[in-house]
Amino acid sequence: MASHPAVDVQQYGQHIWYDYISRDWLDSGTLQKLVAESGIVGATASVTAFEQAIGHSSVYDATICRLIDRDAASIYDTLTVADMRRAADGLHATFQRTKGQDGYVSVPVSPLLADDADKMLSEAARLFDTIQRANVLIALPGTAAGLIAIEEALYNGINVNATRLFSVEQYTAVAECYLHALERRLDEKLPVDHISSVASFMISPVDAIVDQQLENNIRAAQGRDLDRVTLNNGLLGKIAIANAKTAYNRFRDLFYGKPFARLRTAGAQLQRLVWVSPDTKNPAYSDTRYVDSLIGADTISALPPATFAAFADHGTAGSTLVLDALNAPATLAKLSEAGIDFALVTKNLQIDTVEQDADLFRTLLARIDGKIAQLRSGVMERQTLILGPYQAAVETAVAALDAVSAVRRIWERDASFWKPGSDLEAASSIVNRLGWLTVLSDGRIDRQRLAALQIEARARAWQHVILLGIGGSSLAPQVLSQVFGSSAGYPQLLILDSTDPEAILSVERAIDLERTLFVVSSKSGTTLETLSMQRYFYPRYASSPGAHF
Repeated sequence: MASHPAVDVQQYGQHIWYDYISRDWLDSGTLQKLVAESGIVGATASVTAFEQAIGHSSVYDATICRLIDRDAASIYDTLTVADMRRAADGLHATFQRTKGQDGYVSVPVSPLLADDADKMLSEAARLFDTIQRANVLIALPGTAAGLIAIEEALYNGINVNATRLFSVEQYTAVAECYLHALERRLDEKLPVDHISSVASFMISPVDAIVDQQLENNIRAAQGRDLDRVTLNNGLLGKIAIANAKTAYNRFRDLFYGKPFARLRTAGAQLQRLVWVSPDTKNPAYSDTRYVDSLIGADTISALPPATFAAFADHGTAGSTLVLDALNAPATLAKLSEAGIDFALVTKNLQIDTVEQDADLFRTLLARIDGKIAQLRSGVMERQTLILGPYQAAVETAVAALDAVSAVRRIWERDASFWKPGSDLEAASSIVNRLGWLTVLSDGRIDRQRLAALQIEARARAWQHVILLGIGGSSLAPQVLSQVFGSSAGYPQLLILDSTDPEAILSVERAIDLERTLFVVSSKSGTTLETLSMQRYFYPRYASSPGAHF
C-alpha cells in the first residue's frame, strides 16, 4: 500500500484534522472517504466555510425555504447545528476507537460575542447541549473575555477548542485556564477524565505580517547598513515556526511537568496543541513548509483542503517539531534587535482576526437575509418555473441533459461530456478548465492572505489604494468599488485607467504619497499605458518605493 503522509505522521504522535465542513461536503461522502483512506481523525467548522457555502451557493436554499419565517441568526443556527451533528456522527467511530482522544468536530460560537464572557459561556453551553454529541468541541477565542468563558466552560464539563492564539503568552494563559478548571473540578470531587480541550495556535499569519516588516527594514537599510540587512534577511520565514516551537516547549513544561501531574493521575487528557493556518502565504515558500516543520507528539495539524491535498501529494512525514526547538526562543529574541515588537504584533493579530471573524459573521447573516428576501419575493421560483415562450425549449434541454447524467458527469470532471472521443490532450485541457466548480471551497481564494493585507493596511494607516490598469484590468475593480464603496478605517480605492495628464494629476493631487499603496494591474505584464503610469509614480518616492507597489 502506498505511503500517505497524513497517515504516516501518526507514528510521530501527530494527527490530522480537516479544516473545512459544509453540507455538500457531507452529502458527497467526503468525510467518510477522508476518515477511511486519508488518516483524518477530526474536523473544524469555520464561519469562513459557512459564509461561502450558505452565502455563495444554493446548497442550503431548500432548508432556508422551510425556515423562511425565522430571522437570519436562527436559520444559521439550525443549518449549522444539523451539519455539526452529522459531522460528529461521521467521526464517532474514530472517537470510540481512540477512547475519546480523537474524532472531534470543532464548532465556533458567534464571533459577535467575543468581548462578552457571560454571553460566550451561555452560548457555549447552549451549543453543547443542543448538538448533544460527546465528540464536539466548542471553539472560543483566547481573548481577555474568552479566557473567562474558556475556564468556566471547562469547569462546567464542556469540551473547548481555544482559538486565535498567536503568541506563547496567549497560549500559556489558555493552558492555565484548562489546568485551573480541572483542578477546581478535582477539588470538588468531580470527574475530569471525560473533558477534552485543545489550544489552536496560528502559524502562517505570523510570518505574513513579520516578513513584511522585515522586508521594509531590509529596503530601508539597503546599501547603508549591511549588518542590519543580514540580520533581517536571516529572520525571513523563520518566526512562525520558531514561535510554534517555543509554544510547544511551553506545552511540554506544563503537561509533562508538575502542573499537570495531579490531573494526569486523575485521568485527565492533555490539552493538545493544534497548528492552525499552516497554509503558506508567500509563494516563495513550499506549500507544505509549515506542515512538514511542525510534526511531533501530542499535536494536531488542522489542514484546509488545498494544504491537505498538497501534503498528501508531496508532504514529508518526520519528527521535525523538536528539531532546533531549544534555539527557537533565541530566534524570537532577535526580532527586538531588528526593531520589531513581537508582543505588539501578536496582540494586534489577535484583535484584528477576531474583528475580521465578526465582520465575516455579519456578512454571513446579511447573505442569509438576502436569501430570505429573495425567496419571499418568489424571484427564485420565477427564474426556475416561469419561462414564458422559452418554457418548452428549456424543459426539452433539461430532459436531454438529464438523459446523459449531465450534472453528475460535470461534477466528476468527465471530459467526454464536453467532447466525446479519445483525444487525451483535449480531455486534459477540458479537465484543467473546470476549476470553477470548486473555486469557493478548494482553498484558492486565500482569505488568510487577504486578511494579512487588511491588517497591514490598518497598521500602516493607508488612506488610498490606487489601481493602475487599462480596460479589463480596471473595469471589474471599478464595478466592485462602485458597489461596495470603502469601509470605515480602511483606505479608499481609486482607479486610474488613463494616461491623460489631467487624469493622472487629479489622482496625484488627491493622495498623500506616503500613505498610498499602488496596485499595478496588467494581465500580460507588458501593457504600455499601465507601465507608463507605474513609471510616473514610482520615482515619486525618495526611498523604499517598493513598499508602496
